[in-house]
Amino acid sequence: MTDLLFETDRSHEAPGLWRQVIDLAPEKPDAWIRYASVLFRLERKDDARTALEEALEKTSGDLLIKRYLAPLLAAAGEYERAMDYYEDFLDRYSDHAETLLEYARTLSAAGRQHEVADALRKALESNPDQHVKAHAQAWLFELENPKRVEAMKLAAEKVERGDVAGAAEDLERLVEWMPEYWKAWAFLANLYNRLGRHTDAEGAAQHTLNLYPGSEPTYLDLANSLIGQGRDGDADNLLSQLENHGLASVPLLLTHAMVKKRLGRQDQARSIAAAIREAVGPGNSEVERVLAEIEGR
Repeated sequence: MTDLLFETDRSHEAPGLWRQVIDLAPEKPDAWIRYASVLFRLERKDDARTALEEALEKTSGDLLIKRYLAPLLAAAGEYERAMDYYEDFLDRYSDHAETLLEYARTLSAAGRQHEVADALRKALESNPDQHVKAHAQAWLFELENPKRVEAMKLAAEKVERGDVAGAAEDLERLVEWMPEYWKAWAFLANLYNRLGRHTDAEGAAQHTLNLYPGSEPTYLDLANSLIGQGRDGDADNLLSQLENHGLASVPLLLTHAMVKKRLGRQDQARSIAAAIREAVGPGNSEVERVLAEIEGR
């Protein structure tokens, strides 16, 4: 029912629906969590926090309520209380990787840098999903290899000075020492495309996405690498799959519209362009320039 309300522009009714459930069993944490999540979806973050604070009293300090309240406290700068709640939850669920990663971020924000690496190692030992693993692995690498991270920054400075080839050479040497550091591979994929080395860009982008499937800019680099190789059909299939999975940023959509046009599917290209214009609105001259090209004006 909640999903249906959101889909039919009646989302404002969803909080009341969950309040009815809560009134039937106020000691049950699940309904409170659903209620708070609905408020969060409606961008009523303060109300979501208030609901979880109330839930904490009504459910006798339930661990799940603490788990969902902790990031809201951290976002408000209440680090000590947030860490207390994370620690209460982790005392019972010590191998919950996503919570460990959030806890590490809160430790860092609270200035307890010396404890961050231990939390990241525990997250990596807890059989995390690929997204948590990528972030924890990259962060731990940065903590343990500051000189190599500095070398990444120097490569970025070369790009700013126009030495893209030099930066790519530096990164090629670096990735030999950090095969699981997805940020370096993502950077390298982008540089390869700039240099017209599209086959190499495809390989680097695929390697990045194997490490971190959530790197949306890398999907754009992968699409551009396919286009650069004259594989417009493959790029079209990739971008269609991404849109079906909810990845539809403006750069991806612009690229997809251009690919549709290159494939002679002008009606589809214009349809995508119209959706972009509706989402972006007037005033973005760069987007308007590309849309005009897509629409043939």
